[in-house]
Amino acid sequence: MVHGSEVITIERFIMEQERLHPEATGELSNLLYDICLAAKIISRHVRRAGLADILGAAGAVNVSGDLQQKLDLFANETVRQSVHYTGRVCVTASEEDDKPVPVPSGKPAGKYVVLYDPLDGSTNI
Repeated sequence: MVHGSEVITIERFIMEQERLHPEATGELSNLLYDICLAAKIISRHVRRAGLADILGAAGAVNVSGDLQQKLDLFANETVRQSVHYTGRVCVTASEEDDKPVPVPSGKPAGKYVVLYDPLDGSTNI
């Protein structure tokens, strides 16, 4: 985001917001960084989708009744993998899943629940 001539990155914004809350542990900030990393990975694949053969329908229907796209499934798994093994999240849920997905047993579970639409508007790509 550009404010005047100053560029404010997502990292800077998160850090500034965390400083406003002296009681903050940084756990939420780290979870937001995990989600940002997933978004960057997804963005890269969306830009290369035609070359990587991940365009088109995957053949299944999600809980919203939409035909799942290959990119939807890739994005869904990317977000889940980015947050499930950090010890910050206990469960995730998205419109691509039939039900909430808990962190795998034997892996550390945190206190946060992440609800997301992994790639809104993928049928437009």
